[in-house]
Amino acid sequence: MGQSLHLTFTLPVSGVLGGVMYSHFSSVIECPPWGWPFVGKEMEASMQKRQQREPYVIGPDGTPLTLADLPSPSTKRWVIRRKAEVVSAVRGGLLSFEAACERYQITEEEFHSWEQAIDKHGMQGLRATRVQQYR
Repeated sequence: MGQSLHLTFTLPVSGVLGGVMYSHFSSVIECPPWGWPFVGKEMEASMQKRQQREPYVIGPDGTPLTLADLPSPSTKRWVIRRKAEVVSAVRGGLLSFEAACERYQITEEEFHSWEQAIDKHGMQGLRATRVQQYR
């Protein structure tokens, strides 16, 4: 069997009443016998190495996000980036909703409020000091 590339990504799709829904896509691309036509040998080796490692999703900044990249379970200061990383991990299937709430000791309501803030206002909606402006 030849080499393959497993792609998993999440795309925002406009929802009802101006909200945003996310669609998750996953695909496996088989490598042609002559190699990957769109990447150099170094990039191909890097992609294969990543595939052999732990699972990942694309984070809020567009970079791969693994369980090791997630905020520490002892996080007390929740900045925008950390909240968005946890939401991305759950939406991408890297971490279950229940596991996220347990790992970070957050309530279901708090996690859902992060999701709603992102859906409604993007990452800036997660700013604690700007909540009143976004409501």
